[in-house]
Amino acid sequence: MDISVDSAEAEEEEVMVELTLNRLCAGCGTECATANITISIPFEHECPKEDDDEVDHGFEIENGFDDPQQVDDYQTTVARGKSAGKRISNPRYQKHLLGASISGTIKCQACGEEIELEGEETITASDFEVEPSH
Repeated sequence: MDISVDSAEAEEEEVMVELTLNRLCAGCGTECATANITISIPFEHECPKEDDDEVDHGFEIENGFDDPQQVDDYQTTVARGKSAGKRISNPRYQKHLLGASISGTIKCQACGEEIELEGEETITASDFEVEPSH
């Protein structure tokens, strides 16, 4: 799977990273399915310069959020309903989950504190859009 970062923005209480996931054809190696996901990573920061109106209280991405790692997993427990929490023992009924994990550092523009963050998001394989040529 090929993963590309479309954008990464640090907001007041979260970092939003938009990614494009491309599944490649096993036979020819071209893109056969795509999906867009957004990883939202919440964080908390109490700035010591919070009361200073002359200081910019925004956050900037210091480094990272540009090297996503592939996540390939299976849903092994029932998510909801009467059987919620029970283990799914037959692989036939397990959902195939694909996605990405990402990490990076943001910096408070007011006080200079750096905060390390990481996040992960998955979707089911059936949520991918299949290319018409495949």
